[in-house]
Amino acid sequence: MGWDMAGEVAIARLRQYLGELQPAARAMLAAELERALMRGDEAIGASFILDELRRELRREAAPDEPAVPRAGHPQRTFFAPLTPFLIDQATARYLGRVPRASLDPVWRWLCRDVVPAEAKAYTDDINMLLAAGETAGAEQAARTFQDVVVERLRETLAAAKNDEKAARRISANIGVRDGLEDLREINMVLRSRDALAVVASRLPPAIGNLTDEQLDNVKALLDSPVGCHPDVFLYALVVVMGRLAAPSQLIRLAIRAANSDAAARIAQTPYASTVALVLAEIERAIAAMRAALGAGRRSQVAPLIKDVHDAARALHTELDLSGDLPWGRKLAAARGEAAALLQNEIETISGPRAPPVASGRRVGWGPYAR
Repeated sequence: MGWDMAGEVAIARLRQYLGELQPAARAMLAAELERALMRGDEAIGASFILDELRRELRREAAPDEPAVPRAGHPQRTFFAPLTPFLIDQATARYLGRVPRASLDPVWRWLCRDVVPAEAKAYTDDINMLLAAGETAGAEQAARTFQDVVVERLRETLAAAKNDEKAARRISANIGVRDGLEDLREINMVLRSRDALAVVASRLPPAIGNLTDEQLDNVKALLDSPVGCHPDVFLYALVVVMGRLAAPSQLIRLAIRAANSDAAARIAQTPYASTVALVLAEIERAIAAMRAALGAGRRSQVAPLIKDVHDAARALHTELDLSGDLPWGRKLAAARGEAAALLQNEIETISGPRAPPVASGRRVGWGPYAR
């Protein structure tokens, strides 16, 4: 069993165990882990477990209940620009995304190994400002500290780029899988925070249907000097996708940019990233489906199936994926994986079925028929 599969199985079992705890026990465990992290204790897996507990508590909390305890205010304020890019999955990498579970380890590494004196000064300042209700001052303190960290990381990442030993040492010190890659992603978002904030401010809070004038307006924003910068563009697309009622509508920007629905033509434009992002969302939904099935949370599977179905249908109906193209192969592989998960679940519940009789008809269910 490979690391990915073994890791996913272990995570599914842990999620199942945490999900079976009583809410009061989950809250107590979360509070204890919170205190341990604030003391600087680094128990193996503590950050991941805390994130899982927080998700469970958020899911069960009533609208008027207080928020789940989080890591310290200095860390939250520092990482605020990353909010649109955070995901819960930590066993695989996804384009333009940062695993939420990486934030605590990266924060501790920064404070311990990279900018210890500056981190202490920042923490003291921001705690004092927030205690006094000086939110604007706290945000400015965070920006100043972000600038210091970005500059230090520029040097650190440049040194690791051509030094494999240094790269391995950074990942080991951070202490999470793909720690160096997560660090690069975090650094890029922090570097681009102002441009991304401008993009976000000029978008509607929600976009029900990305078409016509709305499509033209979003594309003009992305083509502007603020949005089209190479360091910003991918993350700007993620920000846009977060506002869409259907994330797969993002590919309409690529069709408009190429003036064609042909995948081969779209692949030659910067908007090819839209297709890659939608495919990554399909893969994330399938990973979440696998985790939900592994943890026995079947009620969570139906909306994930719909997400996969809708995105796969959009790619097939709005794009011309004819020919042996990487996007088409990747979509076919994802659909096959989703179909296998569903078939395994059906067999688990009702027992294996006899193989279908070959009749020239397609076999399977819905969008996963083959």
